[in-house]
Amino acid sequence: MSNCVVIGCSNSYYTLQRWLKSDCKKHSGKRHEVCGCGEPFQLLPFPNKKKHPELRLTWLKYIKRQDEHNKVWQPKPYSRVCSKHFIDGTPTPENPNPVLQMGHDFQNTKLNSRKKLYVKPQVPEKSEDIVHDHDYLKTYICDCSFDCHCPGCINKHKEIQLLKEENQCLKNHVSELEARLELEENTNAINSFLRKRLK
Repeated sequence: MSNCVVIGCSNSYYTLQRWLKSDCKKHSGKRHEVCGCGEPFQLLPFPNKKKHPELRLTWLKYIKRQDEHNKVWQPKPYSRVCSKHFIDGTPTPENPNPVLQMGHDFQNTKLNSRKKLYVKPQVPEKSEDIVHDHDYLKTYICDCSFDCHCPGCINKHKEIQLLKEENQCLKNHVSELEARLELEENTNAINSFLRKRLK
């Protein structure tokens, strides 16, 4: 799932899909997907590692993200930077780098699961009484019960909820594409039939 990797920015494919489904204020009664208004932002891929290595490194310097080992964060193939961080709304020869609202003074301690800002957890000293049933997270120690409200479990449930919503959004998108494809196939079949009849 593509989302803007700039710290503190919540723009993503999912928010774009939600915007498309919402009503347009300029064209009352129409949704954004049919009203013709331009999208509020675009999700732009990182420069190619082989073709533009210097530009890619410059982007990473401006983004200033680190991974959990305090090394320079490396983008994944699906990582994106949204157009709101570019002076011209997109990379141009004059302004090729993301420089606007880069989140360097972002102070929110609530971790957005989409941004995964790494904060080293305060782990208490080990105790033999504590049951370690969350080793896969490796960020906290918890003696979780069925209805646990520790920070790790709360974050885990939030992430699960976000993934469920994104999954539903993708399912809806696939259903729409399938419906369009079926309509197009039916239209082609009718046109083909009519051409044969007219000959």
